[in-house]
Amino acid sequence: MNRLNIIVENVVVEGEIFNRSAGDISVKITKPYKNISTGSHIPSFNRAKKSFIGEYGDEKAKKLLKELYHIGHYTYQEIKNLSQKLKQSKNKIKNIPHKIDNEKLAEEKAKLKQTLKQNKIDNIKYQQELKILKQKATDFDNEVYKIMDEFFEDNFPMIIGYDSAEQILNIIENDRL
Repeated sequence: MNRLNIIVENVVVEGEIFNRSAGDISVKITKPYKNISTGSHIPSFNRAKKSFIGEYGDEKAKKLLKELYHIGHYTYQEIKNLSQKLKQSKNKIKNIPHKIDNEKLAEEKAKLKQTLKQNKIDNIKYQQELKILKQKATDFDNEVYKIMDEFFEDNFPMIIGYDSAEQILNIIENDRL
């Protein structure tokens, strides 16, 4: 792992490059915040011109570390407000009608399969019902994604990448940065 040190707004920021190849680089912040990481990718068709091995990668890593600092700093400053907003978002998720999360989907599929095995329905009906169940689960997942996407868009002044979003949620929920 390559250690990184930069200064942002007169603050010493430390981090590590924990994954590095020609096409991918991943960085995590270790000071003054922690538990946040992000990365960048170069598509294979563009690797003849760019590579994260070398100076370009070093500069990209520093840029990513600076972004992580700003995310950590903002999260730290706004953690109480973010915690309240996250609770509101989770309540919206709880109140989604006809929600079928992965656990409920597994239960419903097992019941449906049992009904098929007992010859109460034929295979065609089974497939139709299974398709409906899967669509409800997909609709639920899409609604959850939409709610959480709105949470990040409405409450952060910067873009939070998918790779960092789960980490930020854990920090907010556990109030540890």
